[in-house]
Parts: sequence; structure tokens; C-alpha cells
Amino acid sequence: MQNSISITPLIEAAFLSAWQKYPVEHQAWTDLSWRLAGRVSVVPMSTSLQRAGNLDLVLRAMEDEFASSTSEPTMYAFHFQKMFSEAWLMSVYETIRALRQREDEVARAARSKDSDYTRYDISSTPSFVSIFRDLELLRMPIAKYEIAKDHQIKDPILFDMIAPSGDATGSYAYHPGDPARTHIVPSGLSARKSVTWLALDHAGPSEHSVERRDLADRLLRLKDEIEPAGIREARLAKEGDVSERRTLTTLDVSGTLPLRIEIKPLGSFHA
Repeated sequence: MQNSISITPLIEAAFLSAWQKYPVEHQAWTDLSWRLAGRVSVVPMSTSLQRAGNLDLVLRAMEDEFASSTSEPTMYAFHFQKMFSEAWLMSVYETIRALRQREDEVARAARSKDSDYTRYDISSTPSFVSIFRDLELLRMPIAKYEIAKDHQIKDPILFDMIAPSGDATGSYAYHPGDPARTHIVPSGLSARKSVTWLALDHAGPSEHSVERRDLADRLLRLKDEIEPAGIREARLAKEGDVSERRTLTTLDVSGTLPLRIEIKPLGSFHA
């Protein structure tokens, strides 16, 4: 007999329930999305960040439910939580990387005209640098099963193999030039049941834990360091400060799109 349960209403209910459960964080993601997108004038960036925010809210709900439960999450529950956590991390990384790239392009263009140009962008702040570094260290082993920037590694790295019991079961060498090289980032659950990864920085070499929820909270706090684009441009115009001014147009950050985009049916497009 076929299962008659409809999946779509359950998924929709999960996301809508998470919106209602975390209204403060929901609004914070919206504010962050417009502030970041407004700084580089990329409208779709706001949508990408808000979608990542929606997934963050669902993950917060899962984390809090697991933390308040008297029993450990089931195997499948942890599997899906980790799957969503990795998808969230990848989405956020690509958006943040795009922001940094756009700001780098603006800075290069400005320096070509003014050698004394000073950067006043988001991606240069210590908070952003720290967030991006953690995302970067985790993205490569999760997406490509290799250590981040392993082309910079000159000598093989020796790893101990540790069983869940904590006992060492052997070791293996990671050779950056080996096509069969593999680095699986260790992961688990934090005390508040959020997925946590062990990020490896080969430059140290050093390792440190990165909790998904803490990473999300750090991102949301970043919005408080960002001057909204419209307010910023108005201030610069009033102060007459040309060193910080951008050549890109800014977005209306009131919460509505500054332009209307029509999407035509596929049949209306002609070669």
C-alpha cells in the first residue's frame, strides 16, 4: 500500500511554525539581507540570505527540541539535521563570498583612479573576516572532501584515527597532490544540540570547533555593524566624503524591491 501522507504541507508547516517560534531572528535575517545586499546593489542577494534565514529558523527549532528532550535524537533525526546544517552553511558561504568579491572589485576600481583610496567595506571588518574564515575552512572538506587551500600545503599531514570510544585505531597521511586524498571534517552535536564541526587550518596547523548556531548568531550580529545603504549614501553626500563613496547605485532598504521584475513563461522567449 502506498503511503498517503503529503510531504509538501508538512514541509510548509515546519517552516511557517519556525517563523512564528523565532520572530526576532526572522526579522534579523530580513534586516541583514537588505543591509548586505544594499551595500553592493545585488537585489537577489537579499533573497538568498532570507532563504538561508528560513532554514536557520527550522534548524533552531530542531536544536531546541533535541536540547529539551530527555532522549538523544534518533539516527534519522540527526541525519536530517546535519544535512540541513551543511546545506545552510553552503548557502551562506556562497552569498558571503559573493559579497566579498563585489567589494574587492569596487576597491580595485577605486584604487585604479586613486592610489590613496581607503576601504570602508563590510568584508574588511574583523567580524566578517572571522565569519568568512570559518565558513571557508568548513566549505572545502564538506563540499570537496579536501582541506581548504591544500595547494599551499608542502608536506603531507599525519592524522590519528579515533574511534567513537576515544581509542586511537591508527593513522593516515593526507597528501595534497594525491587525487585520492580525502579529508572528512569531524562533526557532532554541541551542548545545545547544534551541529558542530572541527575546522582545520593547515597554516598553523591548528583546529577549532565551529558550532552552526553560533555561526548564525555571529552573522545576525553583523547587521548591527552595517550602516544601511540609503542612510550611508546620504551621510556621505552631506559630508562630501568622496573617499568612501561607491560608484554602484544603492538599494532602497525600506523592505520593498526598488524595481519590478517580470518573469515571462518559457514559451514567450524566442531565439
